[in-house]
Amino acid sequence: MTSQYTFDAVIFGGGMVGATLAKGLARQGKNIAIVEPHIPQFDITTPAPDLRVSAISLGSENLLRELGIWSGLQKLRLKVYDTLSVWELPEFKTQFMASELQLSHLGHLMENVHLQQAALMSLDEHDCVSMFASGSLIDAKSGEVELDGKVSQAKVIVAADGGNSPLRQQMQFPISGWQYQQQVFAINIKLECDSGNHTWQQFFETGPRAFLPLYGQYASLVWYCAPEQVNLLKSLSDNELEAEICASFPALSAQFTILKTASFPLKRLHAHQYVKDRVVLVGDAAHIINPLAGQGVNLGFQDVSALLNALGKLTESNVSSVLKDYEAARKFQNLKMMSVMDGFYAGFSNQHLPLKALRNIGLALADKAGTLKNMALKQALGI
Repeated sequence: MTSQYTFDAVIFGGGMVGATLAKGLARQGKNIAIVEPHIPQFDITTPAPDLRVSAISLGSENLLRELGIWSGLQKLRLKVYDTLSVWELPEFKTQFMASELQLSHLGHLMENVHLQQAALMSLDEHDCVSMFASGSLIDAKSGEVELDGKVSQAKVIVAADGGNSPLRQQMQFPISGWQYQQQVFAINIKLECDSGNHTWQQFFETGPRAFLPLYGQYASLVWYCAPEQVNLLKSLSDNELEAEICASFPALSAQFTILKTASFPLKRLHAHQYVKDRVVLVGDAAHIINPLAGQGVNLGFQDVSALLNALGKLTESNVSSVLKDYEAARKFQNLKMMSVMDGFYAGFSNQHLPLKALRNIGLALADKAGTLKNMALKQALGI
């Protein structure tokens, strides 16, 4: 009997998560449609990196390798990191090293647009993937969609269209969350030396500050600030901002040149359910986490892995059950990681002296925790 469905899945959103999911489904032999109006134009000959970068954990890297996306990433635009340090007071530092787990590295830092384009380009080898510049959901129960003006039907409809997901809003998924009292001020710099393989984060009364090494001599500084401080920093000349950076990032010892800056709001969001009728949420459409530990896109890739496992069993009659399997696998895990990050954020925002002493002692003890420390690192890496 001929199937009534034109597509096994229609994915709204061709970003890092949506494109990776499409690649995995294509490798399963499924007929896929992607709705993405803005295909990135990434020019690898442009030397300066983009401002939006991600720390791709070893677990996410393994998924991208397994799906055949990793080979499309030009190695000169990646930066491997093998050491991660966290501290408030320098004498109470926790350091995670790949060698402690007999690993060659902990992950890679890269530009979001680079990874997105590599994932999209990897789809060219599959005849079962169709790209559409526009589309909309008509009926979630039957799977009816409009794609570039034509009506089709899909067994599953995936919302991978970001934190402000129009599809999630159309379907009225209940959500909860809030705006944090800080923003991120991102600064791309070029050092006078190679940026190294060590990423670090230091906590201050006004919020954490992080150093992310990028390829070659490039790096990204991530500065958590109150909105009024962000506005002040944005008003400074390059010379004035350089002086502020030198004063505010004491662990940054190398000489540098400021390339460009941008600011991003911080918010938390979590959908109360991930599935409604034939629609399923993945990545930022389902959850937005405090970027404190760089877990955002890595949680999205864990969503992809779980959804691929579930949809590997997809038939025309079991859509509801396989989508519920995915929700059961991911909803609690995402909520747990979000809560851990919020606890970390709240704990280091409090300047009460006894608490400050306790958390610094805790960091020092964590550095010597051996097996427990390695277990925590493995979970963070998704391995």
